[in-house]
Amino acid sequence: MKKHYEKMMQDTEKRVRHSFRIQVKEQGEDYGGFYDEKGIVQPKYALYRVTTAIAAYCNQKSVFYQDLAVYTMIREGLAYVLRWQHDNGLFDFVTCNFLSTPDTAFCIKRILPVLTYLDNHRTTREEEEIYQALFTIVRQGAAGLLEGGFHTPNHRWAIASMLMECGKLFDDPAMVNRADEYLAEGIDCNEDGEYAEKSAGNYNRVNNDAMISLGHTTKNKQYFEYAARNLRMMLTYIEPDGNIFTGNSTRWDNGLKIYPTDYYMEYLEIGILLEIPEFLDMANYIFCLVEEKGMKAPDQLIHYMNHPQWVELEHEGVWKQPEFHRFYQESGIARVHKPGFTYTVMKDKTCFLHMSTKTMEIQLKLGGGYFEHRAFAAELMKQRDDNSFHLEQIMKGWYYLPFKEKQDTSD
Repeated sequence: MKKHYEKMMQDTEKRVRHSFRIQVKEQGEDYGGFYDEKGIVQPKYALYRVTTAIAAYCNQKSVFYQDLAVYTMIREGLAYVLRWQHDNGLFDFVTCNFLSTPDTAFCIKRILPVLTYLDNHRTTREEEEIYQALFTIVRQGAAGLLEGGFHTPNHRWAIASMLMECGKLFDDPAMVNRADEYLAEGIDCNEDGEYAEKSAGNYNRVNNDAMISLGHTTKNKQYFEYAARNLRMMLTYIEPDGNIFTGNSTRWDNGLKIYPTDYYMEYLEIGILLEIPEFLDMANYIFCLVEEKGMKAPDQLIHYMNHPQWVELEHEGVWKQPEFHRFYQESGIARVHKPGFTYTVMKDKTCFLHMSTKTMEIQLKLGGGYFEHRAFAAELMKQRDDNSFHLEQIMKGWYYLPFKEKQDTSD
């Protein structure tokens, strides 16, 4: 995948240049942090910018290899993060989640591949300093994960996978045991390959990342199979334009136009691990989309640096959307692709029918008024023998009558 690697390198360097422009240089509590697109400065975002810069700084083929200005950016960014890490190791996600175990897990997830690379390749004083700062952040953060706490389904697997990895890294049985407590709940990936949040635009791939991590650390290949099951389902969620269908998500990505770039490394790695050529085809397709849409390559250069053998791997096939007819009954969604267009039928949604072509998207909703009820949302969805779909909802309304006897309250 040499062309993919080279494109990632170019776009990583672009991200580093952008980081120079958005790093906080004014003296104060935010010094060394980075302004996000909303002008917010916080540790999680800083770690994403810094880890990207570290990949460029440590890569001999990068124009920023051992660049002093990049090293200064990294050092100041990590100092900012360490100042804002709570005494118990946790970070705030300052817009909504405070002393946040899941966001700390996401921070650790972002750091660990970089820590792995530096553990095997650090050769200079500067790289040693970077390694020690990252090690401290992860060690403190992993201790914070033991304090627990999540509030959405995907958080469980982010926390569990990072506890498991850190338990192995630090030889800490308490972390492994805590991970096992989360995993005892059972993985919420149904036979369709769908996770509980139905978040094809974002959280499916977050869960897949956790499953891949757990597969490596526990040596249990079943976790890889969960990821593969979802990735197969995701092949039926690609619209003719190449974006992901998100109309059934229960999370913030609902209805958003999102392209599958962040799934790239999952398709590549699971395709290699489980020898699934179609997944490698999809990895190639994602880079075709990157070129066609003028998008940046996935921010995943460090994974190629940890797996240099992938750079030399060449796979010629490119995924092409086949005709398909899938009715995922447990998930309450049907996805059908015919030449030139895709349509979607859904249970429990007011916009119950979607149609998409390469240049147009249409949604159908039936509005009305019956007592407190408004738009139609099917409670029952059946597939008929001719592969058409029958949707049904029963609405009940009522009038109240007066009490037969006087009440003690007017409420």
